[in-house]
Amino acid sequence: MNSILGIWKTRIEEYVKETRSYLKYMLNDHLVIVMIFFLAGAASWYSKWLKEMPEGFPAYWVMAVIFSFILTGSYVRTLIKEADLVFLLPLEAKMEPYFQQAFRFSFLTQLFPLAAAALALAPLYLEASGKAFSAYFILLIQLLVLKGWNTAMQWRMTFFGEKNMRVTDWIVRLLLNTIVIYFALE
Repeated sequence: MNSILGIWKTRIEEYVKETRSYLKYMLNDHLVIVMIFFLAGAASWYSKWLKEMPEGFPAYWVMAVIFSFILTGSYVRTLIKEADLVFLLPLEAKMEPYFQQAFRFSFLTQLFPLAAAALALAPLYLEASGKAFSAYFILLIQLLVLKGWNTAMQWRMTFFGEKNMRVTDWIVRLLLNTIVIYFALE
């Protein structure tokens, strides 16, 4: 079992190293400065728009759709390589700890977009509902549970080879997520 977790540790270290090297080039000084100005301008516009938000604006539906796309867009990054189909085949029965680590890693890395959207949509929720932040905190817990469920469902769908089945599953989960989040907001 230690060798299986050792494989995971090696793979995750390689992945982090590769990601850092790409991020170093992507987030050079100029791009960061542009992103800061863009975010500052967007935040200023968003704050002004919230103060002048139209009376009948469907804030809950907008939030439900945005959160639903983030929740439904789940994946499980296993870090399995093509050669593993041959070399790890004898260890297939013992790979469960590896895949559990992959699931946890995937879930945790997908919390960043969810947290960013939750942070960005908090003022809209507080303005539209007039409720305290504690109600929004309960919604965040529900979103975490839904994210776990969506990640688990996406993992199960990877075993289906038929593309139509996966597309249908994605659409059904998107609709279910939208309805559940809307009623949680309402």
